[in-house]
Amino acid sequence: MAVTLAEVVRRIELGTLLLVFLPQYPISGQTARQCLPQGKPVTIRGTLARMDENGYRQWIALRPMQPICTLADPAYQFSSASDHVTAIQAFNADSEEIRSRLERLAGSKVEVTGTLTQWHTGYQRAEVVFDVETVQQIDSVGERALASPGPPKPDVREVPAYEVRVRAGRSLTKEARDVGSNRPLAPVDEYAPHTVTGGDVVYVHCRDDYDVQYVSGSITNDSAMCGVVTNSCAFGIPEHGTITLTMRCTKAQ
Repeated sequence: MAVTLAEVVRRIELGTLLLVFLPQYPISGQTARQCLPQGKPVTIRGTLARMDENGYRQWIALRPMQPICTLADPAYQFSSASDHVTAIQAFNADSEEIRSRLERLAGSKVEVTGTLTQWHTGYQRAEVVFDVETVQQIDSVGERALASPGPPKPDVREVPAYEVRVRAGRSLTKEARDVGSNRPLAPVDEYAPHTVTGGDVVYVHCRDDYDVQYVSGSITNDSAMCGVVTNSCAFGIPEHGTITLTMRCTKAQ
């Protein structure tokens, strides 16, 4: 049976009304953009950069060539999706070679392969963490960085004893001096390396084979816990004001 023009128009109008009144379901931007999975191998291109949090923490960031989004890892209950990620914390806990390449390629464009994850602790310094398996340079800056000899090994002097003076406030500064001559010892991180826990507790360490002793400071000996955890003194990152601490490192007999 032939359909008249009027019937065609009526059906089109009816279909239009149905489309208007049907419930609208928004499309997730993450689904549409094919976000990267967490917990599975991925490859990302971007630029590596050194990050320094006022002397307290230093870490390597991967800045993707364009912002990315990630999907939650269904196997990890604390994992959550993320959107518009512009900096990813890049690390490798097991390989000194990978850590060295990340450091030497800072400022270079790279291709990084590994696994995206989230820790949800104070050790996580970016919204997403990249457990790096391989890192390859993709520009001439990186090629020159890897072709050039690495930085020379620091000339660390063996002295009977040295003092470390720490000042912690909005930023962390350290100074090491030979007790005998009062001359500064550098680089200070070779004589007084420090670590920061997820709970924002700073541990300033003596060198290996040196014993630590509290000397003075704005915090007491008991509060500094010198020698309680290895050969180090500890304090919490102050929310207000400044903490000072002087500790002595003496060569173990």
